[in-house]
Amino acid sequence: MKPKVLFATSINDDYIEGALVMIYSIMKHAGQSQPYDIKCYYHDIVSPLSEENQLKLKAICPNIKFHKATRQEYLIGPKDENGRTAENSQPCYLSFELFREHAYDSIIWFDIDMLCINDISELLEIGIQRPNQLCLWNLNTGLFIVGKELIKESIFEHLMSKIQFHDGRFMNQGIIRNELAAQFGPLEFKYNAYPFWNTKMSDDVRVLHWAWFNNYKPWQLEGSEYEDQLWQESDKNIKISTEVGNLPSANDKKYFDMWFDYRKEITDNYGV
Repeated sequence: MKPKVLFATSINDDYIEGALVMIYSIMKHAGQSQPYDIKCYYHDIVSPLSEENQLKLKAICPNIKFHKATRQEYLIGPKDENGRTAENSQPCYLSFELFREHAYDSIIWFDIDMLCINDISELLEIGIQRPNQLCLWNLNTGLFIVGKELIKESIFEHLMSKIQFHDGRFMNQGIIRNELAAQFGPLEFKYNAYPFWNTKMSDDVRVLHWAWFNNYKPWQLEGSEYEDQLWQESDKNIKISTEVGNLPSANDKKYFDMWFDYRKEITDNYGV
């Protein structure tokens, strides 16, 4: 019997466009040699997902699974380093739900603001080969892989117990860093490549990641009041303000265009 592999993420209505494109890109680049499931976690209050948007996801991936998280810890509202509630941080902690997926031999967590652009079939083998590791690049949990020996209810409960005491720094990533660092294993940059870090890009990049809340996501560009400031010639992304965030420069445009090409394929092929 082949190992069971799961791609997992958290999702809400605000990020449905990112979810459609990322999940479509997984299906396009994961290959056929290793079967896998895809599951989305949501929460009716902190990370709601409407039936309409669930149907959109089922249109492109009929076997997709949904799990409604209900634990009260998600409502606590972790604080930032200044003691304020970290706005929009609660959905990130839904990643802890994956540690309850005991039926799987390996789990690949991915953030919704990502895009697979080349073959990712190797990801389906890493967790099988390293059952006692949590593999990630540069301490970033945008994409990480969990082996079988770490998929435990006890680890889930331990992580959940830390939410109420967490200062909000790096959100779920901060807790995972603090509590599971001894199990960390390496993952190459090509599986978590930031378009805004274009100086590190290579032809071997497999997964793009529009990381950090203050960088514009592709689906946020349309209708932006800063549309006339996009794609300027600059070595760095263009910072408007802390509140607004950073706009992509001319160096980033080809990666954003990739995302829009995939979105068009979804419309053409599935009508959503």
